[in-house]
Amino acid sequence: MKLEMTYTVRQLHDMTGVPMTTIYDAIHKGLLKAKPLPGYERGYRIKESEVQRYFNGGDAVGSERP
Repeated sequence: MKLEMTYTVRQLHDMTGVPMTTIYDAIHKGLLKAKPLPGYERGYRIKESEVQRYFNGGDAVGSERP
């Protein structure tokens, strides 16, 4: 079984420079798929493949992407 790297919103912010609020907005709008972390109000894990899809165009709406 191949394990896929996942990132928190903070890690994604640190890697890309995209504001955390923008990342949260994309998650809440369904533009960036993420799994909530149990026990955290705003904690999410985002798969590397989803990060690639979102930031490389994928099916995200161009005007909504950072």
